[in-house]
Amino acid sequence: MIYIVYLLYSFFIFKFVDARNRLSFFMGAALVSVPWIVIIGGQYNVGADYFPYLYFFNNPTTDGRFEPIFAFTSVFLYDIGVIGQFQFFFFAFINALCFFVAVRKLEISRVMLFFFLFVTVSTLFNNQMNGIRQCVATFIVFLAFVEFYDSKIIAVLLIIWAAGFHYSALVCLPFFFFKEIVLFATKRPRLLLLLTLIVTLLPLGEVANRYIFAYLPDFIREETAYSAMYEGNDYVNEQVGLQFKLSKLLLLPIYYLSLEILDRDYLSDKERLFFRFGILAFSLRCMLLMNNLVGRFSYYFWLPSILPIYYYIKYLLDNKLQLKAVACLAYSSIIYFIKVIMAVNEYKYEFFV
Repeated sequence: MIYIVYLLYSFFIFKFVDARNRLSFFMGAALVSVPWIVIIGGQYNVGADYFPYLYFFNNPTTDGRFEPIFAFTSVFLYDIGVIGQFQFFFFAFINALCFFVAVRKLEISRVMLFFFLFVTVSTLFNNQMNGIRQCVATFIVFLAFVEFYDSKIIAVLLIIWAAGFHYSALVCLPFFFFKEIVLFATKRPRLLLLLTLIVTLLPLGEVANRYIFAYLPDFIREETAYSAMYEGNDYVNEQVGLQFKLSKLLLLPIYYLSLEILDRDYLSDKERLFFRFGILAFSLRCMLLMNNLVGRFSYYFWLPSILPIYYYIKYLLDNKLQLKAVACLAYSSIIYFIKVIMAVNEYKYEFFV
């Protein structure tokens, strides 16, 4: 229930935030970030890797298999007295910082709506400490995606920084051609969503191993596969379950409905581009769910995939279609609240103290 209380607290804070005012925005972001860092950083025994990471944070070294920036950061924190569980707090801080800087650069006007969708639809909030290295990289890459609109150089540097936490972030470098890729891939967005439905439901796990995963550079493949732990284990080839795929595809009708605003003079050029990127991100998030290995690359598209839903619900609210907006919001978030109420896996909370 702590997550629901946190959402209510965030709603209260953002109610008084003027997103157009930089000081007001970052004051609100700070007030929301503090409990974010405490809640996420203080989680106990979340994810399969919790205890290995906790051991590493108590005994950090740059000589291990972890990426250099992640290892160096952990060693530096250890040297200044930040050890064990308290390093989780620091990495939660990086996540919150990247998130709110990206939100500011996207010029999000309804911050509470966007934050609500981030928590309930992207599912990344509850998964931050489950695969901590890649989740930190995911937040940095999200900021990089946003930065591609203004500065390709800064965006590339951000992706390199993210790769210092998890090498798999390097697969996002082709988005150097951000606008070209987005406009080409979403030229016919309804056809793209249909293709998403078909590809996601096909059992393509073995195809992914043979034609996608096998041709990645070794250092990316090994870190993504956690080969040190799973070499020779059936986990690496295990198909993503149909039930899990369907839980993501349930949102497809909302994305289809949201396409109506592309036919209206509502979005700015920047918003229109990121709306289309959100459609592409949703498609990649779903289509990459081939098996447990390739599916890890979908992490980088969790956050941007909420953009079309945000713009659509904002459009409904701005046009006084509150009932339809609430219905879309409820439909999009119902699975999250069921998981929180049932307290399953990452949605069950226990503080480390």
